[in-house]
Amino acid sequence: TPAQIAAGKSIYSQNCLWCHGFSVASSFLVPDLRMTSPERHEAFEDIVLNGALRGTGMPGWGDTLSKEDLVPLRAYIVDEARKAYEKQQKPRN
Repeated sequence: TPAQIAAGKSIYSQNCLWCHGFSVASSFLVPDLRMTSPERHEAFEDIVLNGALRGTGMPGWGDTLSKEDLVPLRAYIVDEARKAYEKQQKPRN
């Protein structure tokens, strides 16, 4: 929902933006979250809260974020991915 996306943007801006970039568009030094695979979406909670990718530099945020925060956070990420896709599909002049 628009409310979830707005809440997710706030969560993202406070916690994720510094590494993953504005509008979820990273500089490719870290993963561009708009390109998150279905497998990574499946493991989203384990990655974000539990630090499943700690060995590759992604810390766990379980002491900062809650399970409830993940729904709007993911909604924002997916919305940004959708916007990027739609922009890519527009014909170029």
